[in-house]
Amino acid sequence: MGSMTELRTILVGAVRSVLQRQQLLTANLTANAFLLFVLYALFVINGVGTNWADTLFVIVPTGFFLCWLQATTLAAFYPDQAEIPFFPALRRLHHFAPWAAAMAGVVMLFSWLSSTLGIWVWVIGVACLIAILPLAAQSAGGWFARSVAIDVIFDPKYWLLATGMLIAGLYLPFFIFFNLPVSENILFQMVVNGLRVGVSYLLAISAWVTMAAIIGELTARAAAHSAGEDVARLSESVPNRTQTVTPKRSLSRNAITME
Repeated sequence: MGSMTELRTILVGAVRSVLQRQQLLTANLTANAFLLFVLYALFVINGVGTNWADTLFVIVPTGFFLCWLQATTLAAFYPDQAEIPFFPALRRLHHFAPWAAAMAGVVMLFSWLSSTLGIWVWVIGVACLIAILPLAAQSAGGWFARSVAIDVIFDPKYWLLATGMLIAGLYLPFFIFFNLPVSENILFQMVVNGLRVGVSYLLAISAWVTMAAIIGELTARAAAHSAGEDVARLSESVPNRTQTVTPKRSLSRNAITME
């Protein structure tokens, strides 16, 4: 019961943090939608992927802004961070970029493995992505030590909450998008498809931003716990010194003062 209460407290705190940063949520909803639209329009509709020059012209700026946005999202949820850290995240983008590249590599690797070993290999791939996220958040913001990020990775509460965000951000959008009934009315079907896309996208982005807030909540707790342990360790290492009382003879031959 205590664990469930603690999980609920962390989740409520994360949702409250997201609601306090509505500009960040709006930026994620609009910017990610725009970037997805650009990629879809250029690669699917126009087939730009066959031209290396056009591909680099699209991929490089799109990847840069996508990386910057996700770094900002992960860096925004530390308790001492009052404003949305767009420019601090930009200044630390070279720290975040290797972790972003590692996550992109995991996606490509397990996309290839799933074609030969089956879709269930993605369980390992998703676990790798979840394990990388606290380290990526530490690199994006620099608000806490890397050892704190490692403590979060080994925290069972992190994995339970991450599983819940996966259900909310991946499984539910997938179910809504592909498993709702189909109607023969074309206009009605267009409205339903639009709602499918909108609700699925809203769930996915909201779950991602909430996941970043959960990492912020857990890192704050882990940092406070680590600081408390450091203080306790320091207090134990300092020996107990008792003041010794030594007699000191004053100018008077018979008077003795204590110091």
